[in-house]
Amino acid sequence: GAVRRLARAIDPLLMLKRKRFEGGVLFEGREGLERMSVAAEMSSHRPDEFRARVVTDTFGEMLTTRMRAQHLNVHRTEAFVEDEYAEYLQIGIVSHGRLHTRQNALEQSVTAGNAVALLGRLPFQTWTERPVEVMQIYLPMAVVEGYGFRPDAWAGRSWEGTPSLAGLLRLMLSVVGVPDAVTESSRIHLGLSLRELTLAVLHEGSRGVLPAYDTGDTHRTRARMVIAARFTDPSFDVAALAAALHVSVRHLHTLFRDEEFGAGELLRRTRLDHAARLLSTQTTARVTVAAVAAASGFRAEDAFTRAFKRVYGSTPSEYRRSSVP
Repeated sequence: GAVRRLARAIDPLLMLKRKRFEGGVLFEGREGLERMSVAAEMSSHRPDEFRARVVTDTFGEMLTTRMRAQHLNVHRTEAFVEDEYAEYLQIGIVSHGRLHTRQNALEQSVTAGNAVALLGRLPFQTWTERPVEVMQIYLPMAVVEGYGFRPDAWAGRSWEGTPSLAGLLRLMLSVVGVPDAVTESSRIHLGLSLRELTLAVLHEGSRGVLPAYDTGDTHRTRARMVIAARFTDPSFDVAALAAALHVSVRHLHTLFRDEEFGAGELLRRTRLDHAARLLSTQTTARVTVAAVAAASGFRAEDAFTRAFKRVYGSTPSEYRRSSVP
């Protein structure tokens, strides 16, 4: 009983210490608003009472920001949407207070423990009068799309807390803006953890945010993107595709059971379509069939010829003669 009472007394103190952060930059008043207007226009209805402390940090490919502010309006206009932040999906998690957001005609009021997604390549607004603390994590667009999520579908949407969101918030509170919390040697590994947790947050949030969300469709979209990126590697096969998607080979076959092509046939067709483009292009007319096969991800020329004839009805050489003047 005494231990439990001590734990109850200590835990709030630890949480309070964790929520405090130092360093970064303190912005105040009209001058502070001007200094902050880098990636968006900053304004305030009470500029003399405006105050914000901002800490930014990088963990591998993941960018993070921790901000406490009051009396702040943020307007990311068309003039800003061509900068480097256009390549990120920004996930904002409110740790305390309330944040108002508007993007894609969606106006949200996000309270503590909940999240909102803002797409950097589209204009948006956020505002608060009362003190608020927001943890922001920037997920590269290539990662978002590579995992089958459509960034535009998330623009301006908010959702309530999930287990992954709570875990991500706790992790960020522990490392962003906390002096000496992370060693340089562990930053890349921590960045991978932040990326995977953020993807889990999107996955869990999809069920409530996107009515038509389908896990299978997400996996299939990502499978096609992985195939498009890796089909030229002869060692890349169905097992490697399943590993890239973090699913079993059996589940991968199940995902494509009702599609026009199975996973293996989709990979084969991608390679054959690429080969057909090479064979029918004037600039590659002198490239040998064996070189075309290798450039399309086939290990052997004879296997390539058989597969090509089965799909296109002619050998690669015949196809070339009929396609290139």
